[in-house]
Amino acid sequence: MFSTVTDGSRPQASIYGAYFGGQLIGIFTAVVLEGLRRGNKNTALAKSALWGCAMQATGFGFTMPIYAIVHLLTSRTAGPRSPALSEDVRMSDLHMVRALPAAMFFGYVIPAILMAVPIPWNKLHQWLGGLWQGFPVWVVLIQYLIASRHRRR
Repeated sequence: MFSTVTDGSRPQASIYGAYFGGQLIGIFTAVVLEGLRRGNKNTALAKSALWGCAMQATGFGFTMPIYAIVHLLTSRTAGPRSPALSEDVRMSDLHMVRALPAAMFFGYVIPAILMAVPIPWNKLHQWLGGLWQGFPVWVVLIQYLIASRHRRR
């Protein structure tokens, strides 16, 4: 899978992997935040885990143009300026927004670090890479858990 990128045997690939992995944090965070806007509630854009899984399965270059087209065609936040737009761009659930940084850390950053740790067991290294592949699901699940805990307070 990504073993030649994450095991350090090809430093140029490892540097590129770290660069792209860092870029992916911001991209997926934007996808999640856009899904939390009131104007995108109950639309395909609200399903950020599915967009992330599609990105993992088919690649960023294939999925994100489709995401952008869907956003332009279906999102009420992509419309002209109006009083309704100012309401549509607001976040639908502030608990989910507040939970996102911790969810990204535990659901994306930690699996990415584990995948990149140099370990001598190839099988475990492959499993950790597989763990990272599920980051869109982990981020959203952790986000829901943290947000539900904050709501109870």
